[in-house]
Amino acid sequence: MFNLLGYFSLTSAAITAIVAVGLGTAYPQYAKSQLVATAEAQNVGLARTFSNTIWSRFSAHVTSIEDTGGNSLRVHPQTLSIHEAVQTLTAGTPVLKVKIYDLNGLTVYSSEASQIGDSKRDNRGFFMAASEGMPASKLSYRDTFSAFSGVVEDRDLVETYVPIRSADDRIEGVFELYTDVTPMLARIDDSTAEFIAGLLVAFGVLYGVLFLIVRRADRIIKKQYGALRDNDERIKSKNAALSEARERLEQRVQERTAALRRNEHSLRLARDQAEAANRAKSEFLATMSHELRTPLNAVIGFSEIIEREVFGPVGTARYRDYAHDINASGEHLLGVINGILDLSKIEFGAEDLNEESIDVDALVRASQTLVGQRADNKELRLTLDIPADLPALWADERKPSKSSSTCCPTRSSSPSRAARLRSGSGAGPTAVTYSKSSIPVSASRPRRFPRRYRASARSTATSTDSTKAPALACHSRSRSPRRTAAPSSSRANSGLEPR
Repeated sequence: MFNLLGYFSLTSAAITAIVAVGLGTAYPQYAKSQLVATAEAQNVGLARTFSNTIWSRFSAHVTSIEDTGGNSLRVHPQTLSIHEAVQTLTAGTPVLKVKIYDLNGLTVYSSEASQIGDSKRDNRGFFMAASEGMPASKLSYRDTFSAFSGVVEDRDLVETYVPIRSADDRIEGVFELYTDVTPMLARIDDSTAEFIAGLLVAFGVLYGVLFLIVRRADRIIKKQYGALRDNDERIKSKNAALSEARERLEQRVQERTAALRRNEHSLRLARDQAEAANRAKSEFLATMSHELRTPLNAVIGFSEIIEREVFGPVGTARYRDYAHDINASGEHLLGVINGILDLSKIEFGAEDLNEESIDVDALVRASQTLVGQRADNKELRLTLDIPADLPALWADERKPSKSSSTCCPTRSSSPSRAARLRSGSGAGPTAVTYSKSSIPVSASRPRRFPRRYRASARSTATSTDSTKAPALACHSRSRSPRRTAAPSSSRANSGLEPR
Protein backbone atom coordinates (compact mmCIF):
# COMPACT_ATOMS: atom_id res chain seq x y z
CA MET A 1 0.00 0.00 0.00
CA PHE A 2 1.19 3.52 -0.79
CA ASN A 3 2.86 5.22 2.25
CA LEU A 4 1.03 8.54 2.10
CA LEU A 5 2.32 9.91 5.40
CA GLY A 6 5.99 9.23 4.68
CA TYR A 7 5.72 10.55 1.15
CA PHE A 8 4.02 13.70 2.41
CA SER A 9 6.60 14.21 5.16
CA LEU A 10 9.56 14.02 2.80
CA THR A 11 7.97 15.97 -0.02
CA SER A 12 6.53 18.74 2.15
CA ALA A 13 9.84 19.13 4.05
CA ALA A 14 11.77 19.42 0.80
CA ILE A 15 9.28 21.90 -0.67
CA THR A 16 9.27 23.93 2.56
CA ALA A 17 13.08 24.11 2.56
CA ILE A 18 13.20 25.09 -1.13
CA VAL A 19 10.55 27.77 -0.70
CA ALA A 20 12.21 29.11 2.45
CA VAL A 21 15.61 29.29 0.79
CA GLY A 22 14.14 30.86 -2.32
CA LEU A 23 12.19 33.47 -0.41
CA GLY A 24 15.15 34.07 1.97
CA THR A 25 17.34 34.73 -1.06
CA ALA A 26 14.86 36.69 -3.13
CA TYR A 27 13.69 38.97 -0.34
CA PRO A 28 17.16 40.48 0.41
CA GLN A 29 17.85 40.93 -3.27
CA TYR A 30 14.52 42.67 -3.72
CA ALA A 31 15.10 44.82 -0.65
CA LYS A 32 18.61 45.76 -1.81
CA SER A 33 17.33 46.63 -5.29
CA GLN A 34 14.73 48.85 -3.68
CA LEU A 35 17.46 50.35 -1.48
CA VAL A 36 19.64 51.07 -4.52
CA ALA A 37 16.70 52.66 -6.29
CA THR A 38 15.97 54.84 -3.26
CA ALA A 39 19.60 55.85 -2.83
CA GLU A 40 19.84 56.57 -6.55
CA ALA A 41 16.85 58.87 -6.32
CA GLN A 42 18.46 60.65 -3.37
CA ASN A 43 21.78 60.99 -5.20
CA VAL A 44 20.06 62.35 -8.31
CA GLY A 45 18.35 64.95 -6.10
CA LEU A 46 21.61 65.90 -4.42
CA ALA A 47 23.41 66.11 -7.77
CA ARG A 48 20.79 68.49 -9.10
CA THR A 49 21.19 70.55 -5.94
CA PHE A 50 24.95 70.67 -6.46
CA SER A 51 24.43 71.56 -10.11
CA ASN A 52 22.05 74.36 -9.29
CA THR A 53 24.39 75.69 -6.62
CA ILE A 54 27.92 75.41 -7.97
CA TRP A 55 27.73 74.40 -11.64
CA SER A 56 27.27 77.90 -12.96
CA ARG A 57 30.51 78.88 -11.23
CA PHE A 58 32.64 75.95 -12.30
CA SER A 59 31.10 74.68 -15.56
CA ALA A 60 33.58 76.62 -17.72
CA HIS A 61 36.50 75.18 -15.75
CA VAL A 62 35.22 71.61 -16.02
CA THR A 63 34.35 71.74 -19.73
CA SER A 64 37.47 73.58 -20.87
CA ILE A 65 40.25 72.05 -18.79
CA GLU A 66 42.84 69.89 -20.49
CA ASP A 67 44.50 66.76 -19.22
CA THR A 68 47.66 68.29 -17.79
CA GLY A 69 48.16 65.63 -15.14
CA GLY A 70 46.79 64.97 -11.70
CA ASN A 71 49.27 67.11 -9.83
CA SER A 72 48.50 70.29 -11.77
CA LEU A 73 44.75 69.71 -11.29
CA ARG A 74 45.11 69.16 -7.57
CA VAL A 75 46.81 72.52 -7.04
CA HIS A 76 44.52 74.39 -9.40
CA PRO A 77 42.67 77.23 -7.59
CA GLN A 78 39.29 76.12 -9.00
CA THR A 79 39.83 72.69 -7.55
CA LEU A 80 40.18 74.06 -4.08
CA SER A 81 37.07 76.24 -4.55
CA ILE A 82 35.05 73.23 -5.76
CA HIS A 83 36.19 71.21 -2.73
CA GLU A 84 35.08 73.86 -0.29
CA ALA A 85 31.69 74.27 -1.97
CA VAL A 86 31.05 70.51 -2.15
CA GLN A 87 32.10 69.93 1.42
CA THR A 88 29.70 72.62 2.52
CA LEU A 89 26.82 71.12 0.53
CA THR A 90 27.41 67.51 1.73
CA ALA A 91 27.65 68.42 5.38
CA GLY A 92 24.98 66.47 7.32
CA THR A 93 24.19 64.15 4.39
CA PRO A 94 25.03 60.44 3.94
CA VAL A 95 27.24 61.38 0.96
CA LEU A 96 30.80 60.26 1.69
CA LYS A 97 32.50 61.16 -1.59
CA VAL A 98 31.84 63.33 -4.65
CA LYS A 99 33.55 63.24 -8.07
CA ILE A 100 33.14 65.49 -11.10
CA TYR A 101 34.00 64.25 -14.63
CA ASP A 102 34.14 65.99 -17.95
CA LEU A 103 32.61 64.29 -20.99
CA ASN A 104 35.92 62.57 -21.78
CA GLY A 105 35.95 60.70 -18.44
CA LEU A 106 38.65 62.83 -16.83
CA THR A 107 38.29 63.20 -13.06
CA VAL A 108 38.33 66.99 -12.74
CA TYR A 109 37.49 66.86 -9.05
CA SER A 110 37.35 64.21 -6.30
CA SER A 111 36.92 64.61 -2.57
CA GLU A 112 39.76 62.09 -2.40
CA ALA A 113 42.59 64.20 -3.94
CA SER A 114 44.62 61.16 -5.01
CA GLN A 115 41.94 60.25 -7.59
CA ILE A 116 41.98 63.63 -9.39
CA GLY A 117 43.25 63.18 -12.94
CA ASP A 118 42.05 59.51 -13.25
CA SER A 119 40.11 58.49 -16.34
CA LYS A 120 36.69 56.72 -16.24
CA ARG A 121 36.26 56.55 -20.02
CA ASP A 122 35.70 52.77 -20.00
CA ASN A 123 33.38 52.69 -16.98
CA ARG A 124 29.87 51.49 -17.94
CA GLY A 125 28.15 53.73 -15.40
CA PHE A 126 29.97 56.79 -16.66
CA PHE A 127 29.18 55.85 -20.28
CA MET A 128 25.41 55.58 -19.57
CA ALA A 129 25.35 58.94 -17.79
CA ALA A 130 27.55 60.81 -20.31
CA SER A 131 26.25 59.29 -23.52
CA GLU A 132 22.65 58.25 -22.80
CA GLY A 133 21.85 60.82 -20.11
CA MET A 134 20.63 58.07 -17.71
CA PRO A 135 21.76 57.81 -14.08
CA ALA A 136 23.51 54.53 -13.20
CA SER A 137 23.99 53.10 -9.70
CA LYS A 138 25.46 50.06 -7.99
CA LEU A 139 25.81 48.72 -4.45
CA SER A 140 29.30 47.95 -3.17
CA TYR A 141 31.03 47.05 0.07
CA ARG A 142 34.32 48.66 1.19
CA ASP A 143 36.53 47.52 4.04
CA THR A 144 38.08 50.99 4.18
CA PHE A 145 36.88 54.10 2.42
CA SER A 146 38.21 57.67 2.24
CA ALA A 147 35.39 60.10 3.05
CA PHE A 148 35.16 63.81 3.73
CA SER A 149 35.62 63.15 7.42
CA GLY A 150 38.48 60.73 6.92
CA VAL A 151 38.90 57.00 6.42
CA VAL A 152 35.87 54.86 7.40
CA GLU A 153 35.64 51.06 7.63
CA ASP A 154 33.05 48.41 6.78
CA ARG A 155 30.77 50.54 4.70
CA ASP A 156 28.06 49.67 2.24
CA LEU A 157 27.91 52.32 -0.47
CA VAL A 158 25.67 53.20 -3.39
CA GLU A 159 27.67 54.69 -6.26
CA THR A 160 25.60 56.84 -8.64
CA TYR A 161 26.66 58.51 -11.90
CA VAL A 162 24.38 61.52 -12.59
CA PRO A 163 24.56 63.55 -15.85
CA ILE A 164 24.86 67.37 -15.49
CA ARG A 165 22.79 69.37 -17.98
CA SER A 166 23.05 72.99 -19.03
CA ALA A 167 20.20 75.45 -19.34
CA ASP A 168 19.54 74.26 -22.90
CA ASP A 169 19.45 70.61 -21.65
CA ARG A 170 22.87 69.64 -23.00
CA ILE A 171 25.05 67.20 -21.04
CA GLU A 172 28.15 69.07 -19.90
CA GLY A 173 29.59 66.79 -17.24
CA VAL A 174 28.95 63.90 -14.81
CA PHE A 175 28.68 63.84 -11.01
CA GLU A 176 29.52 60.65 -9.08
CA LEU A 177 28.15 60.45 -5.54
CA TYR A 178 28.97 57.78 -2.94
CA THR A 179 26.17 57.45 -0.39
CA ASP A 180 26.54 55.48 2.82
CA VAL A 181 23.64 52.93 3.11
CA THR A 182 25.19 50.76 5.81
CA PRO A 183 22.44 51.44 8.42
CA MET A 184 19.68 50.81 5.89
CA LEU A 185 21.36 47.62 4.69
CA ALA A 186 21.69 46.48 8.29
CA ARG A 187 17.94 47.04 8.72
CA ILE A 188 17.36 45.06 5.56
CA ASP A 189 19.47 42.19 6.95
CA ASP A 190 17.51 42.33 10.20
CA SER A 191 14.16 42.39 8.42
CA THR A 192 15.36 39.54 6.19
CA ALA A 193 16.21 37.46 9.25
CA GLU A 194 12.85 38.28 10.78
CA PHE A 195 11.10 37.46 7.50
CA ILE A 196 12.87 34.12 7.21
CA ALA A 197 12.12 33.32 10.85
CA GLY A 198 8.45 34.20 10.39
CA LEU A 199 8.38 32.25 7.17
CA LEU A 200 9.83 29.20 8.89
CA VAL A 201 7.35 29.51 11.74
CA ALA A 202 4.44 29.87 9.32
CA PHE A 203 5.64 26.95 7.23
CA GLY A 204 6.19 24.92 10.40
CA VAL A 205 2.62 25.59 11.59
CA LEU A 206 1.26 24.85 8.12
CA TYR A 207 3.33 21.71 7.94
CA GLY A 208 2.08 20.58 11.33
CA VAL A 209 -1.56 21.18 10.39
CA LEU A 210 -1.15 19.45 7.07
CA PHE A 211 0.72 16.62 8.77
CA LEU A 212 -2.19 16.04 11.14
CA ILE A 213 -4.67 16.17 8.26
CA VAL A 214 -2.62 13.83 6.12
CA ARG A 215 -2.10 11.43 9.03
CA ARG A 216 -5.85 11.34 9.59
CA ALA A 217 -6.42 10.84 5.88
CA ASP A 218 -3.76 8.13 5.83
CA ARG A 219 -5.53 6.27 8.63
CA ILE A 220 -8.86 6.58 6.84
CA ILE A 221 -7.29 5.40 3.59
CA LYS A 222 -5.69 2.43 5.33
CA LYS A 223 -9.02 1.56 6.94
CA GLN A 224 -10.83 1.89 3.64
CA TYR A 225 -8.12 -0.10 1.94
CA GLY A 226 -8.59 -2.87 4.47
CA ALA A 227 -12.36 -2.74 3.90
CA LEU A 228 -11.81 -2.79 0.14
CA ARG A 229 -9.47 -5.72 0.45
CA ASP A 230 -12.00 -7.59 2.57
CA ASN A 231 -14.71 -6.66 0.09
CA ASP A 232 -12.50 -7.85 -2.74
CA GLU A 233 -12.03 -11.16 -0.96
CA ARG A 234 -15.78 -11.45 -0.50
CA ILE A 235 -16.34 -10.59 -4.14
CA LYS A 236 -13.80 -13.20 -5.17
CA SER A 237 -15.50 -15.81 -3.00
CA LYS A 238 -18.90 -14.81 -4.41
CA ASN A 239 -17.52 -14.95 -7.93
CA ALA A 240 -16.16 -18.41 -7.21
CA ALA A 241 -19.56 -19.44 -5.84
CA LEU A 242 -21.28 -17.91 -8.86
CA SER A 243 -18.89 -19.69 -11.19
CA GLU A 244 -19.59 -22.96 -9.43
CA ALA A 245 -23.35 -22.29 -9.56
CA ARG A 246 -23.06 -21.38 -13.23
CA GLU A 247 -21.21 -24.60 -13.93
CA ARG A 248 -23.88 -26.56 -12.06
CA LEU A 249 -26.58 -24.67 -13.94
CA GLU A 250 -24.89 -25.33 -17.26
CA GLN A 251 -24.62 -28.99 -16.33
CA ARG A 252 -28.32 -29.05 -15.39
CA VAL A 253 -29.18 -27.26 -18.63
CA GLN A 254 -27.20 -29.82 -20.57
CA GLU A 255 -28.91 -32.64 -18.70
CA ARG A 256 -32.31 -31.00 -19.22
CA THR A 257 -31.52 -30.43 -22.89
CA ALA A 258 -30.56 -34.08 -23.27
CA ALA A 259 -33.77 -35.11 -21.47
CA LEU A 260 -35.82 -32.81 -23.69
CA ARG A 261 -34.18 -34.29 -26.75
CA ARG A 262 -35.00 -37.78 -25.49
CA ASN A 263 -38.57 -36.67 -24.72
CA GLU A 264 -38.78 -35.05 -28.11
CA HIS A 265 -37.65 -38.27 -29.72
CA SER A 266 -40.21 -40.20 -27.66
CA LEU A 267 -42.94 -37.72 -28.58
CA ARG A 268 -42.03 -37.95 -32.23
CA LEU A 269 -42.23 -41.73 -32.02
CA ALA A 270 -45.60 -41.45 -30.21
CA ARG A 271 -46.81 -38.95 -32.79
CA ASP A 272 -45.75 -41.20 -35.62
CA GLN A 273 -47.44 -44.15 -33.95
CA ALA A 274 -50.61 -42.08 -33.35
CA GLU A 275 -50.60 -40.89 -36.93
CA ALA A 276 -50.10 -44.44 -38.11
CA ALA A 277 -52.94 -45.63 -35.84
CA ASN A 278 -55.14 -42.80 -37.05
CA ARG A 279 -54.44 -43.71 -40.64
CA ALA A 280 -55.18 -47.35 -39.85
CA LYS A 281 -58.42 -46.26 -38.14
CA SER A 282 -59.41 -44.15 -41.13
CA GLU A 283 -58.63 -46.98 -43.50
CA PHE A 284 -60.58 -49.37 -41.28
CA LEU A 285 -63.56 -47.01 -41.10
CA ALA A 286 -63.50 -46.46 -44.84
CA THR A 287 -63.36 -50.24 -45.46
CA MET A 288 -66.05 -51.06 -42.88
CA SER A 289 -68.33 -48.25 -44.02
CA HIS A 290 -68.06 -49.56 -47.55
CA GLU A 291 -68.77 -53.12 -46.39
CA LEU A 292 -71.75 -51.92 -44.30
CA ARG A 293 -73.25 -49.46 -46.73
CA THR A 294 -73.39 -52.03 -49.58
CA PRO A 295 -75.89 -54.41 -47.85
CA LEU A 296 -77.52 -51.47 -46.05
CA ASN A 297 -78.38 -49.84 -49.37
CA ALA A 298 -80.03 -53.14 -50.41
CA VAL A 299 -82.07 -53.17 -47.18
CA ILE A 300 -83.11 -49.55 -47.68
CA GLY A 301 -83.94 -50.15 -51.34
CA PHE A 302 -86.01 -53.31 -50.79
CA SER A 303 -87.87 -51.82 -47.81
CA GLU A 304 -88.73 -48.77 -49.89
CA ILE A 305 -89.99 -51.07 -52.73
CA ILE A 306 -92.19 -52.97 -50.26
CA GLU A 307 -93.42 -49.73 -48.63
CA ARG A 308 -94.39 -48.24 -51.96
CA GLU A 309 -95.77 -51.58 -53.24
CA VAL A 310 -93.90 -51.25 -56.50
CA PHE A 311 -94.47 -54.84 -57.53
CA GLY A 312 -97.97 -55.09 -56.07
CA PRO A 313 -99.84 -54.70 -52.82
CA VAL A 314 -98.68 -56.45 -49.69
CA GLY A 315 -100.93 -58.87 -47.91
CA THR A 316 -101.33 -56.89 -44.66
CA ALA A 317 -101.13 -53.14 -44.11
CA ARG A 318 -99.00 -53.71 -41.05
CA TYR A 319 -96.25 -55.14 -43.25
CA ARG A 320 -96.15 -51.84 -45.11
CA ASP A 321 -95.71 -50.05 -41.80
CA TYR A 322 -92.90 -52.45 -40.90
CA ALA A 323 -91.26 -51.78 -44.26
CA HIS A 324 -91.51 -48.09 -43.55
CA ASP A 325 -89.85 -48.60 -40.17
CA ILE A 326 -87.16 -50.77 -41.73
CA ASN A 327 -86.47 -48.09 -44.30
CA ALA A 328 -86.27 -45.34 -41.67
CA SER A 329 -84.00 -47.46 -39.46
CA GLY A 330 -81.77 -48.21 -42.45
CA GLU A 331 -81.59 -44.53 -43.26
CA HIS A 332 -80.71 -43.84 -39.65
CA LEU A 333 -77.99 -46.51 -39.62
CA LEU A 334 -76.65 -45.12 -42.87
CA GLY A 335 -76.55 -41.70 -41.24
CA VAL A 336 -74.65 -43.16 -38.28
CA ILE A 337 -72.09 -44.67 -40.65
CA ASN A 338 -71.84 -41.39 -42.51
CA GLY A 339 -71.41 -39.65 -39.13
CA ILE A 340 -68.48 -41.91 -38.30
CA LEU A 341 -66.93 -40.99 -41.61
CA ASP A 342 -67.68 -37.33 -40.87
CA LEU A 343 -65.72 -37.62 -37.59
CA SER A 344 -62.76 -38.84 -39.59
CA LYS A 345 -63.16 -35.89 -41.91
CA ILE A 346 -63.40 -33.50 -38.96
CA GLU A 347 -60.13 -34.88 -37.59
CA PHE A 348 -58.47 -33.99 -40.88
CA GLY A 349 -60.33 -30.65 -41.14
CA ALA A 350 -62.23 -31.70 -44.25
CA GLU A 351 -65.81 -31.65 -42.90
CA ASP A 352 -68.33 -30.06 -45.32
CA LEU A 353 -71.88 -29.11 -44.37
CA ASN A 354 -74.66 -29.78 -46.84
CA GLU A 355 -77.10 -27.09 -45.66
CA GLU A 356 -80.66 -27.06 -46.91
CA SER A 357 -84.19 -26.22 -45.84
CA ILE A 358 -85.57 -28.90 -43.44
CA ASP A 359 -89.14 -29.60 -42.42
CA VAL A 360 -89.00 -29.78 -38.62
CA ASP A 361 -92.36 -31.58 -38.40
CA ALA A 362 -91.10 -34.36 -40.65
CA LEU A 363 -87.80 -34.45 -38.74
CA VAL A 364 -89.54 -34.98 -35.37
CA ARG A 365 -91.96 -37.54 -36.75
CA ALA A 366 -89.08 -39.47 -38.34
CA SER A 367 -87.35 -39.50 -34.95
CA GLN A 368 -90.57 -40.83 -33.38
CA THR A 369 -90.64 -43.60 -35.92
CA LEU A 370 -87.02 -44.53 -35.23
CA VAL A 371 -87.36 -44.75 -31.46
CA GLY A 372 -91.03 -45.75 -31.26
CA GLN A 373 -90.44 -49.48 -31.41
CA ARG A 374 -87.63 -49.32 -28.87
CA ALA A 375 -89.81 -47.20 -26.57
CA ASP A 376 -92.59 -49.75 -26.77
CA ASN A 377 -90.16 -52.54 -25.93
CA LYS A 378 -89.01 -50.57 -22.83
CA GLU A 379 -92.58 -49.69 -21.79
CA LEU A 380 -92.23 -46.00 -22.69
CA ARG A 381 -95.12 -43.91 -23.99
CA LEU A 382 -94.28 -41.46 -26.80
CA THR A 383 -96.43 -38.43 -27.53
CA LEU A 384 -96.00 -35.67 -30.13
CA ASP A 385 -96.83 -32.01 -29.62
CA ILE A 386 -96.03 -30.08 -32.83
CA PRO A 387 -97.18 -26.49 -33.43
CA ALA A 388 -99.30 -25.93 -36.52
CA ASP A 389 -97.36 -22.99 -38.02
CA LEU A 390 -93.77 -24.19 -37.70
CA PRO A 391 -91.02 -22.51 -39.85
CA ALA A 392 -88.46 -24.46 -41.81
CA LEU A 393 -84.98 -25.09 -40.44
CA TRP A 394 -81.84 -24.24 -42.45
CA ALA A 395 -79.19 -26.84 -41.56
CA ASP A 396 -77.49 -30.03 -42.62
CA GLU A 397 -80.27 -32.61 -42.35
CA ARG A 398 -77.98 -35.27 -40.93
CA LYS A 399 -77.06 -33.26 -37.84
CA PRO A 400 -80.44 -32.42 -36.30
CA SER A 401 -81.86 -35.80 -37.29
CA LYS A 402 -79.19 -37.54 -35.22
CA SER A 403 -79.84 -35.30 -32.22
CA SER A 404 -83.61 -35.63 -32.35
CA SER A 405 -83.50 -39.40 -32.79
CA THR A 406 -81.16 -39.98 -29.86
CA CYS A 407 -82.48 -37.50 -27.30
CA CYS A 408 -85.42 -39.69 -26.23
CA PRO A 409 -84.34 -42.56 -23.90
CA THR A 410 -84.89 -46.13 -24.88
CA ARG A 411 -84.38 -47.37 -21.34
CA SER A 412 -86.77 -46.86 -18.47
CA SER A 413 -85.69 -44.04 -16.17
CA SER A 414 -87.97 -44.37 -13.14
CA PRO A 415 -91.59 -45.30 -12.44
CA SER A 416 -92.05 -41.82 -11.01
CA ARG A 417 -90.46 -39.96 -13.94
CA ALA A 418 -91.46 -38.93 -17.45
CA ALA A 419 -89.41 -37.62 -20.40
CA ARG A 420 -90.39 -34.83 -22.79
CA LEU A 421 -88.87 -33.74 -26.11
CA ARG A 422 -89.96 -30.15 -26.68
CA SER A 423 -88.98 -26.82 -28.25
CA GLY A 424 -88.79 -23.37 -26.64
CA SER A 425 -90.91 -20.48 -27.80
CA GLY A 426 -90.12 -16.81 -28.25
CA ALA A 427 -87.49 -14.88 -30.12
CA GLY A 428 -84.19 -16.59 -30.77
CA PRO A 429 -82.93 -19.74 -32.49
CA THR A 430 -85.05 -22.88 -32.75
CA ALA A 431 -84.23 -25.27 -29.85
CA VAL A 432 -85.14 -28.94 -29.43
CA THR A 433 -84.76 -30.05 -25.77
CA TYR A 434 -85.28 -33.24 -23.77
CA SER A 435 -86.47 -33.16 -20.15
CA LYS A 436 -88.13 -35.36 -17.52
CA SER A 437 -91.33 -34.80 -15.61
CA SER A 438 -93.05 -36.70 -12.79
CA ILE A 439 -95.90 -39.13 -13.28
CA PRO A 440 -98.20 -40.63 -10.60
CA VAL A 441 -97.02 -43.77 -8.86
CA SER A 442 -99.52 -46.61 -8.90
CA ALA A 443 -100.84 -47.54 -5.47
CA SER A 444 -100.68 -51.20 -6.38
CA ARG A 445 -96.95 -50.98 -6.93
CA PRO A 446 -94.47 -51.06 -4.04
CA ARG A 447 -93.41 -47.54 -2.91
CA ARG A 448 -89.79 -47.60 -4.11
CA PHE A 449 -88.00 -44.33 -4.75
CA PRO A 450 -84.67 -44.86 -6.57
CA ARG A 451 -82.06 -42.13 -7.14
CA ARG A 452 -83.12 -39.25 -9.30
CA TYR A 453 -81.40 -38.48 -12.55
CA ARG A 454 -81.71 -35.65 -15.02
CA ALA A 455 -80.85 -35.84 -18.71
CA SER A 456 -80.98 -33.07 -21.25
CA ALA A 457 -79.98 -32.63 -24.86
CA ARG A 458 -79.96 -29.52 -26.95
CA SER A 459 -79.49 -28.98 -30.65
CA THR A 460 -79.62 -25.42 -31.99
CA ALA A 461 -79.57 -23.95 -35.45
CA THR A 462 -80.59 -20.66 -37.03
CA SER A 463 -84.11 -20.34 -38.44
CA THR A 464 -86.06 -17.63 -40.17
CA ASP A 465 -88.81 -17.82 -37.53
CA SER A 466 -88.00 -19.54 -34.23
CA THR A 467 -91.10 -18.74 -32.22
CA LYS A 468 -92.46 -22.27 -32.40
CA ALA A 469 -90.95 -25.75 -32.06
CA PRO A 470 -92.36 -29.29 -31.81
CA ALA A 471 -92.43 -31.31 -28.59
CA LEU A 472 -92.23 -35.08 -28.10
CA ALA A 473 -93.11 -36.46 -24.65
CA CYS A 474 -91.91 -39.87 -23.44
CA HIS A 475 -93.51 -41.30 -20.30
CA SER A 476 -91.79 -44.20 -18.51
CA ARG A 477 -93.80 -47.11 -17.18
CA SER A 478 -90.87 -49.21 -15.99
CA ARG A 479 -89.61 -49.61 -12.42
CA SER A 480 -85.96 -50.26 -13.19
CA PRO A 481 -83.81 -47.05 -13.25
CA ARG A 482 -81.48 -47.02 -16.19
CA ARG A 483 -79.15 -44.42 -17.79
CA THR A 484 -80.04 -42.87 -21.13
CA ALA A 485 -77.20 -41.32 -23.16
CA ALA A 486 -77.28 -39.35 -26.36
CA PRO A 487 -74.24 -38.92 -28.62
CA SER A 488 -72.65 -35.48 -28.66
CA SER A 489 -72.97 -34.62 -32.33
CA SER A 490 -74.30 -31.62 -34.20
CA ARG A 491 -73.99 -29.34 -31.12
CA ALA A 492 -76.12 -31.65 -28.85
CA ASN A 493 -75.35 -32.56 -25.21
CA SER A 494 -76.96 -35.49 -23.40
CA GLY A 495 -76.32 -37.27 -20.10
CA LEU A 496 -77.63 -38.16 -16.64
CA GLU A 497 -76.70 -36.13 -13.58
CA PRO A 498 -77.82 -36.78 -9.99
CA ARG A 499 -79.84 -33.94 -8.51
